[in-house]
Amino acid sequence: MENAVKALEIASGVFLGLLILGALVLGYNRVSELRRTQYEVEQDQQSADFNKSYEAYNTKSVYGSEIFSLANKVVDYNKAYPAEEGYEELILAVTFTKDYGSYFQKNMEYTATSITAQYETIAKKIRTDGSKKITSATNVTRTVQEWSKVSSSTLNSSFVKPSNEYKAITDYKQLTNVQNDIVRTTFKCIGYDYDTNGKITKMSFVEN
Repeated sequence: MENAVKALEIASGVFLGLLILGALVLGYNRVSELRRTQYEVEQDQQSADFNKSYEAYNTKSVYGSEIFSLANKVVDYNKAYPAEEGYEELILAVTFTKDYGSYFQKNMEYTATSITAQYETIAKKIRTDGSKKITSATNVTRTVQEWSKVSSSTLNSSFVKPSNEYKAITDYKQLTNVQNDIVRTTFKCIGYDYDTNGKITKMSFVEN
């Protein structure tokens, strides 16, 4: 009789232990599922917040100046979240349909890095060349930038063509025209790529 009672107590204890273990496992699964759901919601929200500032460029008419701003933004993002640390690189692909001297060539695809580098090359040359001082044949000294703003008749009467001084001014004017043309031209978005979390990974544009 005593053995039967002990066996029943043991069986009851085992059954109770199984119930507790089952409850713990069920509770753990529910907590894990809740955490997974919360994580997915957070990921979706982060992706939505991230995309918001980039999807503003998803139009058929984006000025060149805006493309350069976007390129800087992409470069800054990739520096802050480098691929070497496990982050996925954000890609910007821009194709020009016109030639802009040796800076941007027709049907060439440029990345955010190459766009910012090329534009900085133009801007730096404009700053450097524009600050040079040139003395005219009439003994007037001005910077190249200042000379570029005078009328063609004044320029022609002040310099002998095709002197180095005259060429420096006309080259400077041509370069500033290239810069103006680039920032004023428009591009259209031709596609955005997203990862499995719905976050933008690539943006593609082509010049109108």
